Amino acid sequence: MKSDPSGNFSMFAAPIISGVLAAHAIPTFSSKRCYCGKDVTKALDATYQNVVSRFNNLSNFSKTYNCGMFKNANPLTAALAWVGAAPAAWDMTFITWEWAKHMRVSGDIAVGMKKCGASKECHETVGVNKGCYYSWNVNYLLYGWINDLCGISYEVMAENIRLWKTAKGEGSDRPRLWATVGYTYGTSGLRTPYPTPTKYKNCKECSEYKANKTLNSTWPF
Repeated sequence: MKSDPSGNFSMFAAPIISGVLAAHAIPTFSSKRCYCGKDVTKALDATYQNVVSRFNNLSNFSKTYNCGMFKNANPLTAALAWVGAAPAAWDMTFITWEWAKHMRVSGDIAVGMKKCGASKECHETVGVNKGCYYSWNVNYLLYGWINDLCGISYEVMAENIRLWKTAKGEGSDRPRLWATVGYTYGTSGLRTPYPTPTKYKNCKECSEYKANKTLNSTWPF
């Protein structure tokens, strides 16, 4: 069973919320000039439109199938129930499992190419609205979209995140805040729920490299 470094059951398990530990190799580039990973502001809007369109084109049976696992109030029970029983991936893979391939730019600073996301300090980050954020937290936007499209209450969504992160011994505030933005995306659009974290304060905006296309959402199935 695979998982992301923030404790997220996703991609190859049966997650109802992103969470378990996985080892991600951290590169050791010089940190003299640190830049955040690629800017995904436009790509997130494109991904949202893609997710909504795909969901709306599903049959009623398929919508029920895609939404069923998220309605369980106990994420641990739901995860066990769905392992091996149904596809349950819900990541935006380009900013999670395939981050290094799509979000990191190991350019040559000597010829003016920025090393976006290539330093240890800025590993697994993406740019959103000129801020720099941990990509696995931004991934929770999709969880918010899912709960909104499936008609699940905000309270159930927030409680599922809290339960899952508590079970993993991790904080749930930032994932929940990104999920909240996703939950209200249809009416409020994309906004950053908090300023760039102190951890990434030295990760400058990677303004030269932007991801504008969809980020390969694995949900709906």
